[in-house]
Amino acid sequence: MAQSEHSKPTSSPEESIETLMQQDKDKFLNMSFKKYLTKLGIPLSSPMQNNYESLQPGNLYSNHYFNLTIDLPNNWVTDRGVSEYTLIRAFQADSGITIHLNVQPLLDKFERKDGINPNTIAHLNSLHNGDYLSAMKHLLKTQGGIDVEDMKLSETRIGVNQFVVTSYSHKQYFEEEPYYMKTATYQCNMYNTTYTISYSSPDFFFDTNLILSVLNRFKMLNPKLGHSKQ
Repeated sequence: MAQSEHSKPTSSPEESIETLMQQDKDKFLNMSFKKYLTKLGIPLSSPMQNNYESLQPGNLYSNHYFNLTIDLPNNWVTDRGVSEYTLIRAFQADSGITIHLNVQPLLDKFERKDGINPNTIAHLNSLHNGDYLSAMKHLLKTQGGIDVEDMKLSETRIGVNQFVVTSYSHKQYFEEEPYYMKTATYQCNMYNTTYTISYSSPDFFFDTNLILSVLNRFKMLNPKLGHSKQ
């Protein structure tokens, strides 16, 4: 039967989402990437190869939704991690070494204001009753059951990006033998988005140069300029 001149072709769910994304990118950037994939009908169990992300040989990961790339260590195992906001996790199963990238859109009320650098300890303190360190300890204890030791805060500039660095250790056990895991988390707020790259390792394997090499190759542009590969 011929199509009526008044009827409109039915678009696929993916085409509808893509059109809406272009019309109102700010709205979609308030959604986690995993929720976005689910809305498109892309299973989270699928490979990281679709119109919105790609994982190249050597573990170079590109995400077109958030307009970023991260070059993770070659030959490490990769997956999507367990957090809603984790884009990619790379790890060595036999050593317990892990690096993961979390990206979380911020609510409009937390948007960066002129004259305020959100990537400073002073600014984070101002958001947590003057004590960001205690707030982090409480969060790790209540959400992860982690009793942290030797937690430290610092600020560092890597390339063009400034990060607040949170480092700490916590005790774990292997066959009743205690050992310490060490974690360093690098957080940067830009484009009304929080980027967090975390590195965890048994303290005897911990290699600062490893995570710095990843951070030096981490590239992020304004997510509003992102697009799919279509």
